Parts: sequence; structure tokens; C-alpha cells
Amino acid sequence: MGSVAILNGSDIGYGILAGTLLTARLMEPFAHASGVVGELAQARGAWARLDALLRAADAAPSREMRAYPCPHGRLSVERVTLVHPGTNRALLREVSLEVGSGEVVALAGPPGTGKSTLLRIILGVQPATAGAVFLDGHATAHWERESLARHVGYLPQDPALPVATVAEVIARLDPVPDMQAVMRAARLADAEELIAGLPHGYATRLDGTLRLSMGQRQRIALARAIYGAPRIVLLDEPAAYLDAAGEAAVLRMIKVLSAAGTAVVFTSHREALLKSAGRTLVMKAGAWALTAPASTQLAAPGGKVVALPSGPARRGRVSAA
Repeated sequence: MGSVAILNGSDIGYGILAGTLLTARLMEPFAHASGVVGELAQARGAWARLDALLRAADAAPSREMRAYPCPHGRLSVERVTLVHPGTNRALLREVSLEVGSGEVVALAGPPGTGKSTLLRIILGVQPATAGAVFLDGHATAHWERESLARHVGYLPQDPALPVATVAEVIARLDPVPDMQAVMRAARLADAEELIAGLPHGYATRLDGTLRLSMGQRQRIALARAIYGAPRIVLLDEPAAYLDAAGEAAVLRMIKVLSAAGTAVVFTSHREALLKSAGRTLVMKAGAWALTAPASTQLAAPGGKVVALPSGPARRGRVSAA
């Protein structure tokens, strides 16, 4: 009855209230329309900015990626600096390094000092803010990726294995793996016995249904890193998930690779591995802190660096062959 009274205007107060409510409802679409117009204007501005960025990218000169020969495998890291976007602190500061054929170099130092990042920059999966990396005189940033992968093997700190057979994984997803090279890599990485114990050996499909330990995954990933006899091998904590026997196998593998002329650069906190290197470089705050023969320099527990008194150590940027 109250609604009828308002519409009939029998009460002036109700009439004013009804008029106000009706006016508000009539104006509501126009209020929404003004908001939509504002959103459309913002969307149009964002589209214009995106279009300008795309046009600028199209106008920029394209970088030609080429495949280069790699007869010697000499690595040159020249004044590499990395500053992550949105930060003011450089993770790496003008790092330089020379590694020759067959040389074994260990990178030590506390966690978070840029060792793993440096390996990724050398590999070309992490762009540097400044500086460059060269392999036999050719910038790896301009190197065709598939060609570069044939010359540089890589073991990440947390190896991920794709869905494929063991042979395909070791052969880096080559649809027709070279089985002689696959088995040779597995033997050198001490993964042969492990693979022989799998349900179908090298044909076993790694699809998540087969539970492998981290140590088993690391052995297969090690075989993948050295498949095809690359000129240089980058190993990030190669014995992180291995026992003493596995660590000894990694030491044997590094020795064989070095004797064959393959350069090895690895990160580690394990004393035995650090002693095996021809040079151990210690990174601190994104730069080389110490350099000395590996036999005189050890990484102590807790991330501290101990330089034993039997050999000299110097501070500064390392660029020695």
C-alpha cells in the first residue's frame, strides 16, 4: 500500500522520496557510461603504447645468429656485469676469465655470489647487462643455439629431465640418438649400471611414473652434459646429490675430459673436487676475491674461504690463461 501511496502522490514526503529514487535510477546508466568511457580511454592509451613498442622492436636491427667452428674451445669472459632490473646492486661486477683447452677451473665462494649465474651467462641463457663471452673468438650471444649446444655441455644445479626415453634425454632430445655416443657418455658419467637396472634400459621412458632419486637424475644429467664430446663443459655442483662413490666418479670423469682436451668449469663446495682443479677462483660480492692453485685453496664449511699458506693469493679481477 505504501508503494501505491507514493505513486499516487497522496503523501508529499513519499512523493519527493519516490522522485529522488526514480531520478537516481534514471541517471545510473549514464554514470556507468562515464566510467566505461574512462576505461576505454585507458585501454586505448595502453594499446597505443604497446603498438609503439612493437614498432620500435620491428625497426631495431635484427641480430643474425650463426653457427661458428669451434676447433679449440678457448673461452673468454670479458668484463661481464649483471644488474637485475629493479635493483641497484650488481650481482656480477666486471668479471673476466680465460679458460684454455683441457683446463679445469673451479668456482668457489659463499651461496648467492653469482657462480651459477656466471655459468648461465657463459652458456648464453642469461643475458649480461654489460660485457661479452667469446668461444674461439666468436661472441656466444651471436651463436646459433643448436650449434652452440654441440660445443658446450651444461649441468644445472637442479637437473630437470624432460619426458622422453633415457637415450633421448642423454642425446638432448635428438629424435635419432647416436647410441654409441649415448652409451659412451653414460659410461663416463658412471650412469651405465643405473640405466641397466631400469625397466627397459636406455628405452625406458621418463614420464613421471618412474621414480628416480636426485642422485640418479644427476647421473643421467651428467651424461647429457658430456654427450657428443663438447669442447667445454659447465657443471653446477656436479656432486650435490651424490655419495662418496659418486663424487669419485665425477673426479674420474673430469680427469678423462681434461685429458681429451675438453675444458671444464664447475662450481662446488666439496674439498676433493676443488683440489682436482688446476685453478680455483673464489667469488665474493660478484667479483673474484682470491685466486690460487687449487691445492692451496679450500672452501671451508659455512661459506668461509680459507687460503692455505703454501701458495700465494691475490685480490682483483682474474684474467689469466
